[in-house]
Amino acid sequence: MRFVRYTLPFCFILLGCLFLQGQPLIPCATPAIKSSWLTEFQKRQRTPQLRSDENKYIAMTIHVVGTDEGKEYIGGNIILDALCSLNDKYASTGLQFFVKGDIQYINNSILFDHDKTTFPQIPNLFSRYNVPETVNVYFVRDPMDACGYNYMPGGQSMAIVLSNDCTNGKDANWAHEMGHYLSLPHTFYGWEMENVDPSKPAPHETKMGIEVEMSNGSNCEFAGDGFCDTPSDYLSGRWECDGKGISIIKQMDPDGNYFCSDGSLIMSYSLGICANRFSPSQVGAMHSYLGEALPHHFMPTAPCQNIEPIGDILQFPGNKVVVSSYNRKIMFQWNHAENASGYLLEVSLLANFGTVVYRGITRDTAVEVANLSSSRPYYWRIRPFNAMYACKSYSSTRSFTINQSTTGVPLLETIHKLELYPNPIQAGESIRLRFEADENMALNAVLANALGEVVHQQKIQTSVGNNDYLLNPNLLPAGIYHLWLKGEKGAISRKLIVH
Repeated sequence: MRFVRYTLPFCFILLGCLFLQGQPLIPCATPAIKSSWLTEFQKRQRTPQLRSDENKYIAMTIHVVGTDEGKEYIGGNIILDALCSLNDKYASTGLQFFVKGDIQYINNSILFDHDKTTFPQIPNLFSRYNVPETVNVYFVRDPMDACGYNYMPGGQSMAIVLSNDCTNGKDANWAHEMGHYLSLPHTFYGWEMENVDPSKPAPHETKMGIEVEMSNGSNCEFAGDGFCDTPSDYLSGRWECDGKGISIIKQMDPDGNYFCSDGSLIMSYSLGICANRFSPSQVGAMHSYLGEALPHHFMPTAPCQNIEPIGDILQFPGNKVVVSSYNRKIMFQWNHAENASGYLLEVSLLANFGTVVYRGITRDTAVEVANLSSSRPYYWRIRPFNAMYACKSYSSTRSFTINQSTTGVPLLETIHKLELYPNPIQAGESIRLRFEADENMALNAVLANALGEVVHQQKIQTSVGNNDYLLNPNLLPAGIYHLWLKGEKGAISRKLIVH
């Protein structure tokens, strides 16, 4: 079952905690395996030792999986929100995550939607797509009927798989699976296949042969998850917490003592709005695991700097202007934002962006968007980001209206290999126009600035084959322009940059 928000049914209330019986949801399909590394590490931690808490910046490769036909990818904005949340959840640990290289898009329906039947094919796909010395994170529609899992053959993490439906900028799903990747078990380790019966004392051992942790912590070093600063927890299904992050479900340890689990711990199964921290011992384990088992996954200094508020860096379309949309396409352009390596462009029919008609990611400072033809005003903005800083920081918003007389103009398909040379040009320099034509025709070459104003136009007569024309506009200010070739059969355009 997928994780959904729900209200727990109750039987009776005692001392502010709620008893619950029922079938737990399965938010995480990571198996109940404690690695040999963690077992040895926890033995070492019983005696004082020096441990480094220096900051570590961990490289990830993001794999966005779609169907065989290349459909149903998760939205780039959702990944940015989730990355922001991931680093926020780890902010106090000294661990931060960044995306190394471009997002990898994979068209594979089996990986996109897999269960126990098809899972035997998945490890080979990880071997094919994984990028060495990074944490490989796959976004899919359905990972084993769960919100996610960490694949760890032989106790060694190989990949994290996350459900698109469970990925957002609020819950701790990604942070939870990353904790597994960095060696951490569930806080309820040993109870993964069990349902707690709060009306009876817990057994001294679970069916997995793991000793049950006492609520007073007397056996915490070797029972449960093995961390003494993560209190007893037997809850293997999603559960709610109170205003202080404590479980509203009452449990009973083997000696009959009542207690409530700590829902602030990310490695528990509390609802994501509760989970927000790792214990000091968990942080120590993750740092040590990185240093000992994954020394090439991280660097000691940040790979990039934070992005400051950017204000108005939008260029074209100008604000409250009417623009032409030949071929039903609009070119959006903006200035570079300091420290940004990519941008999310959003175009909406509502000023609050409640109805987004286009949302896309680019590393350029310009994007051409097709199929914009509404007579209503459009609103647009950009959100810069880089490999590590992905939190929402939008530009100002601009609006424009499309000239409806141009929306039906078809693409001029008789013109091929259209190029402007040189491009960019210097102010005052002539523009050479080169292309191939399938027929003789009369065209109008129109040069427009970023506001859509025509700054130069010139009639040209094409001939079949190669064509070469020189345009001599007046001295052009530095900026971005569009050159349109318009004829009876349609129009075609190219961007021109003037330095």
